[in-house]
Amino acid sequence: MNLDPKQIVHDFDGRLQSIFQQFFYNWVFSREMSAEDIIEKYFSPNFSATIDGVELNRNVFLQRIDRMRQEAIVEKQEFIEMMEEGDKLFTMHTVSGKSLLSGQNFQTRAIALFIFNGDKIERGYLNSATQGDPQDADIASRS
Repeated sequence: MNLDPKQIVHDFDGRLQSIFQQFFYNWVFSREMSAEDIIEKYFSPNFSATIDGVELNRNVFLQRIDRMRQEAIVEKQEFIEMMEEGDKLFTMHTVSGKSLLSGQNFQTRAIALFIFNGDKIERGYLNSATQGDPQDADIASRS
């Protein structure tokens, strides 16, 4: 039986899932929060991440949020799968939009694991693959 994608409902309502979805919305779609406010609200002071093999501390990640907001217009985001257990959140998601650097459309597919400390992300591991202009291949990890 083939299901119409419109019939598939993704119900991600776990505590960490909700926090991560709010963070993602505030980062890519809303401009109500500054990058500094986003970092303060969603990330622990000791936050660090490995994104596409690039190590980022909290300050570098803040720069990444600012840069992505300046260089890309995200038109669509979809969480394909999210699973949480204890303080760990696994997510598979796609982000698509337009690069303001190349002027071309892109789509990034990401697989990530986040470790939380309370309601804040303390550690992240993310690998991604981006389709589009070769100039935008590192759009998910640029800092």
